[in-house]
Amino acid sequence: MTAALTQLGQLGLEITISDDWLLLLRGRSGKLFQEIVEQGFISGEDGWEDYSEVLQKIAILDITGVDPDVFMYDEEEYNDEADEEYVEDENDSPVAFQFEIDTDYVQLIIAALEEKNGMQRIKAALSLMSLMYNLTAPAFIEEFVDKEPVFAVLTSQSPKIRALLEEMILSGHEPTMYAGAWAMAWGAGGLQLFGLTPTPVQVLINMFHAWRSAKSTETARLVAWALQEQPLLERDALTRKGMDGKDYTEFLLSKMPDVSPRSIDTNSKSVLMMAWYLGSPWNDEELADLIGQVYESSERRASDMGVVRNTELKRSAELLLELGEPGKRVLAERAKRLAKPVKVAKRIA
Repeated sequence: MTAALTQLGQLGLEITISDDWLLLLRGRSGKLFQEIVEQGFISGEDGWEDYSEVLQKIAILDITGVDPDVFMYDEEEYNDEADEEYVEDENDSPVAFQFEIDTDYVQLIIAALEEKNGMQRIKAALSLMSLMYNLTAPAFIEEFVDKEPVFAVLTSQSPKIRALLEEMILSGHEPTMYAGAWAMAWGAGGLQLFGLTPTPVQVLINMFHAWRSAKSTETARLVAWALQEQPLLERDALTRKGMDGKDYTEFLLSKMPDVSPRSIDTNSKSVLMMAWYLGSPWNDEELADLIGQVYESSERRASDMGVVRNTELKRSAELLLELGEPGKRVLAERAKRLAKPVKVAKRIA
């Protein structure tokens, strides 16, 4: 029985896209199933990441008491009622989030995030990640949710939330780092929730070292993502703290083995941001060209998929502007190629 439930808990999307996970949780073996999933994840042992999809569902149900699947319409029913603006992805089933989420729902998640219990904090972070991800969903969900009260709570509590997520990212415990970084990435990037105040320099440095120390590929990716979504500081902020770019050349190069526009990933973007801060392993001319390729990568994805997170383009533009003439050259080449002006978010001093 235990072996079978373990295998089911590791199925990820194969089980969460159906009601099977909920049937298991509500059945006679439900308590055992939840324990297996939670312990499998928090253990940090081989394959712990495989439990994350099921744990996300369990987390929302456990923290808020709300079945996460009640926010999804039946495909046929939704299509019958949908207006012409609804877009169906050719690879996925149509999904619309019926946000009957109020401020109490958000407060429950924040309260759980403050708990000392490690698993509760992980589940709270995963629930928060899911909420913030869904709040960035396409405009057609506006019909079903009044976002303003939810955003008001998140904004007013953002210093506390950010501090708690930073603590998780810097914990040294990979499953905790994973959950905290995933929530931080969507909060800082998707919702731009933490952009009103700069990240303390030492926290940024510690996040960089957390990225370097991560053993799990997926944890490293999520920490790198959370790192790159932090508001940009002065270019010499890290070197003033004694960081020498030459000490990290090997690591940065190892995370960016292929710089072709189609292959630039989350790690590569974080490499370029850290190279911008540290002035190594590339000179400004080389770095400007590499950052320009991030632009091209993001724009190609926008063309291929029809969507791209604006923060990717804004961050690239911020970095390029701070590179002086080399950056201006790349921006001018891009503007000429696109025949439209570049809009840039103001850097935080």
